[in-house]
Amino acid sequence: MHGGKERGRCDARHPSIRAISFVGSTPVARYIYSRAAANGKRVQCQGGAKNPVVILPDADMEMTTRIVADSAFGCAGQRCLASSVVITVADASGPFTKQISDAAASRKVGYGLEKGTEMGPVISAESRTRNRGSDRKGRR
Repeated sequence: MHGGKERGRCDARHPSIRAISFVGSTPVARYIYSRAAANGKRVQCQGGAKNPVVILPDADMEMTTRIVADSAFGCAGQRCLASSVVITVADASGPFTKQISDAAASRKVGYGLEKGTEMGPVISAESRTRNRGSDRKGRR
């Protein structure tokens, strides 16, 4: 689905539409999910997410990991096209998880203008706090 709340309302009621997938803001995701589910549709909503990457088992894991790491960690993940969600299919999970974990652990973090730095600071104290909260959630 492409569009916002009004589009979601129409799609959720339309008899020819059997399923909806939405990525966007949490309030709109909740709205679309509740309307679509109430109309018996298959629905997937990723509220607060952006730019999902789907990795299939036959992907070149080395190249895929490099591209995803650069996208997710470049500009400290603060650009609008940064990957923030990775969906692995079937057997892609194990190899990708290992390789992306290694890539994250080996990233050189530091002053953004220093040679060799691969990930500089975030834009504000608020961003730093939000990132630390996400990190704690991920470690549970």
